[in-house]
Amino acid sequence: MASLSHERVVKLLGVIMEDRECSLVMELIPRGNLAVMLETVPVPMSIKGRIIVEILEGMVYLTERRVIHKDIKPGNILVDKDFHIKIADLGLATCMMWSKLTREESRRRSRMGRSAEARGAGTLSYMAPEHLESVHTASTEKSDVYSFAIVVWFVLAGTEPYANARSEEQVSHCVRQGNRPAESLLPEEAPVEMTQLMRRCWDHSPLQRPTFQEGYNFFLPFYTKKLEPHVEEDLLNLRESYEGPEELVEKMKSLSMDYLSAGEHWTNCESGYSALALMMSYFQSSKRILLRRSE
Repeated sequence: MASLSHERVVKLLGVIMEDRECSLVMELIPRGNLAVMLETVPVPMSIKGRIIVEILEGMVYLTERRVIHKDIKPGNILVDKDFHIKIADLGLATCMMWSKLTREESRRRSRMGRSAEARGAGTLSYMAPEHLESVHTASTEKSDVYSFAIVVWFVLAGTEPYANARSEEQVSHCVRQGNRPAESLLPEEAPVEMTQLMRRCWDHSPLQRPTFQEGYNFFLPFYTKKLEPHVEEDLLNLRESYEGPEELVEKMKSLSMDYLSAGEHWTNCESGYSALALMMSYFQSSKRILLRRSE
């Protein structure tokens, strides 16, 4: 993972070794994950198109390096301050956070309503049908392509798929039978090119799904011609209306180092961005970190 370097992939900054435990230090992505962003503010179609293009760019890069993600979902796609995306959690636990901050984030989400994970079936909703049919099925690029298709649906619909499902078992059974997220929930203005890409990528047969490069080649000309010209203007409006987890980041910055020495423990979490990066000045001076500086 340390060898990966691409603007659409979250960077590994360092490694903390303590008590035979290994923790990764990832770059900070201040706007949180894609699920939080889409829950927070209406996102213009041009920006949605850019998100799709950038996910494809990142996945083309990873695939070229024979990296299979295995867990593509909105919670693992992070959003930076300029609303560009970065792919995170490459099959690893990439985020550590103070329990205090986790509680604050939980309270913030509770004010918005039930979390995205609670409304649907979480990771299972993004899992390719071949993996629901057998635990012995090896993950491939086409597995990731299917997950990407469900993410495209999420980007367009702005909500988790299968929200009316009674259980994960029901989702698993229905997906194996050929059910997909309801296209009736997509906005009328959703471009045909987006829905075509989505349908091709969630084909039941892995062999019929395009590669990420093929998906990129299909979608990029449409995005460049029809959506990209509107991006800058739409970004200005988006910045004015957006209020997301950045207030949490500011609170993280204000935490004193005394908090670390008070005996509280770091705990694993699955949130979309890394609090650890804020404490790099501390870790750089500690003998317990093996820091890999980016050139």
